[in-house]
Amino acid sequence: MEIKARISVSQTAPVGSGPDLSSIPDVSMADVQACLKRSGVARGVHEDILKHSGDGSRISKRDLESMLARAGVETTDVKTVLAYHAKNTRRAFSDDAITFLAKMDWSDVAANHVDELKKQNKQQVESHRSFIQEDRREFELERKDDTQKLKKTNDEKKTLQQKSALEMEADFADEVTKSGLKPSSKEAFLLLVHRKRFATND
Repeated sequence: MEIKARISVSQTAPVGSGPDLSSIPDVSMADVQACLKRSGVARGVHEDILKHSGDGSRISKRDLESMLARAGVETTDVKTVLAYHAKNTRRAFSDDAITFLAKMDWSDVAANHVDELKKQNKQQVESHRSFIQEDRREFELERKDDTQKLKKTNDEKKTLQQKSALEMEADFADEVTKSGLKPSSKEAFLLLVHRKRFATND
């Protein structure tokens, strides 16, 4: 019984054993989703890997070679999907498939990832620049509108200041007449004094 246990332990692979996968670039699910949108072959590979992961079967080296052979011009998209699953769904691959993946050339996937980051950064910069330009445009319009309002106010004030006391009283009498109000003589006198004081102070 003890001998069997010893043999069992010796045949068990040590934790963390297997080929070094550091050469495989780290890609995100967002990267994978972008590949799935533009590549039907990449979608097929992704679904195939998920199927093997779900039913417990494993993809062999020969399976991988067939996948890459079918990829054609979409090889980089397929390899991006493989890179993601090699790091995140390792149980779906056999040992020889993992070894094969570890030895593959991933330079195109890494370069494509960098290009995608540059593209996203450029889009963010352009979006920010557009926002600033729109904000500046609105500010200029508001400032122009405020300037016009201020000019109108100043013009009206200047016109009032240029009127004589009699003209202002005539305007006031006209406004009272139009409004239908009939102020008493006392109210009229007080309003007249107020008007004259306003005209004198200005």
